[in-house]
Amino acid sequence: MTTDLSFRIARVDEGAPVVRVHGELDAFTSPALEEALRSFTGSPPLVDLRGCPFVDSHGLTALVGAARRARRRGATLVVVCDDPAVRRVFEVTGLAGLFDLVAVPAFANAAVSADLGPEEAPAAR
Repeated sequence: MTTDLSFRIARVDEGAPVVRVHGELDAFTSPALEEALRSFTGSPPLVDLRGCPFVDSHGLTALVGAARRARRRGATLVVVCDDPAVRRVFEVTGLAGLFDLVAVPAFANAAVSADLGPEEAPAAR
């Protein structure tokens, strides 16, 4: 069975980078996302999980690491999540307070500028 994860890194207008995640975020795919999130040394990216139907503990670990790095810089990691099942993972684990969880990003009506990084980061199982 193959599980693919892809993400697109973009910048919205003059705001923070946006990492749009597509696919399941699990033990097999989370290392690629974790590596991408570690590459941000300035303001933390906004992580858009609207294309992510599943997040397990490994996926949460990647996001928690990014949230902790953001906190050390005096920022909060914003995670866009509109899927009730995925959002519940954050709530049940008690991690929801570590993130700024939103259902709709503030840039919903803004135009997204050119990509900044790799379009895809595949991981196979």
